[in-house]
Amino acid sequence: MLVAADRSWLVTKEAFGDFELRLEWKVGPNGNGGIFFHMSGGEGSRPLTAPEFQLCARDVKDLFQTGTLYNVLRVPDDASLPTGEWNTARLVVRGGRCEHWVNEKLVLSYDLKSEEWKKQWQASKFANDPRFAQATQGWIGLQGWTGEIAYRNIRIRPLPAAP
Repeated sequence: MLVAADRSWLVTKEAFGDFELRLEWKVGPNGNGGIFFHMSGGEGSRPLTAPEFQLCARDVKDLFQTGTLYNVLRVPDDASLPTGEWNTARLVVRGGRCEHWVNEKLVLSYDLKSEEWKKQWQASKFANDPRFAQATQGWIGLQGWTGEIAYRNIRIRPLPAAP
């Protein structure tokens, strides 16, 4: 189990293209973290140069709702459990298609190659940053931002390239 109580992140040693990530997570009050994927930039790079699957306490509002693609796409409902309880998360990235799952419920699905995605990206604070929107491979990172967040049973499975 990994626990963060301050701003920190842990990054994989290898880069991934298409993959499935499964893990369990829980937060304390005001807990805020997330899963970054297709990170680039080398040692010392900042995670915000990559998409983030947001994981946070229900008392964290606005664009931070669990399951959201941070600052780009919101989820209609929060599928997370109350603060302090273990949740599951699953992230599937294949051929530009991304799925965010929370507690076995698909909460967000989008395609990084679609025109709809490009419009949403252009309207976000990440507009025109190709490292954020167009990367097809990179590191996976787990973040702790505020409050306490814990991760356990982390499993990453590379997937064959999408046809």
